[in-house]
Amino acid sequence: MSAIDNLTGTETCWDMTESRHVVDAIARTMPIIRFGLDGTVLFANDRYLNIFGMDAVDVIGRHHSVFIRPHEAASAGYAMFWNTLRTGRSMQSEFCRVGKDGREVWLQATYMTIGDPVGEPREILKIAQDVTNAREHAADHQSMLEAISRSTAIIEFALDGTILSANAHYLAITGYTEFAIRGRHHRMFLTPEDAHDPSYDRFWERLRRGEFIRSEFRRIGSDGRPIWLQASYNPILDANGKPTRIVKIATDITNPSSFTTRPRAMRFRTR
Repeated sequence: MSAIDNLTGTETCWDMTESRHVVDAIARTMPIIRFGLDGTVLFANDRYLNIFGMDAVDVIGRHHSVFIRPHEAASAGYAMFWNTLRTGRSMQSEFCRVGKDGREVWLQATYMTIGDPVGEPREILKIAQDVTNAREHAADHQSMLEAISRSTAIIEFALDGTILSANAHYLAITGYTEFAIRGRHHRMFLTPEDAHDPSYDRFWERLRRGEFIRSEFRRIGSDGRPIWLQASYNPILDANGKPTRIVKIATDITNPSSFTTRPRAMRFRTR
């Protein structure tokens, strides 16, 4: 990600002539660094330096580009980034930087232009938070989900049973296209008898309460053939523990020779 990717900015120049104590208070609890308008490092507190494995001698008097890759430092976008700050705009985003040992460091940061008594830009204050671990965890989680999706049938539902999406494996098992199922209700995969069984409504009530359900399920493909799935229905919870949607992860265990031998009670099982 370049220095100006996903930036948000405001046309403000912060007058610190009577509020230096604010910066001092911030510096006691947050990683901060100050730059001249040309990008030269004027000051960095220990919290900021520790993120990068650096000492003050490594950065004071050097240009901000010490924290980024050479190709980014030479880019037009990087020059534009500093030109924008010099106009008095404040910038906020996630930034990829480089530690002393060459490792990537991700910061959630705000660059604020500090003005003199008449409002002219004087220097740049950056307040940062290290989000490297959070990004790495998110990337690992995403990689795991992608690996599961490549090898497992997955379909996603709203809490009312409306189909939101399905991956290629699920579509291949059921014989549908995503266009044919998106926006329709889960019951399209059931026989009319199963769809009108009282246990089917209870099944969705349990999911809406946040219950995890795992079992073998009989479903119907686009050509009317019965399909047996070993599947789990997983409520996805928000930060408050409230279900927001349902993700079903399934494996096709259909065995044509078993259609007439499975017990009737098992064929209509929905829980």
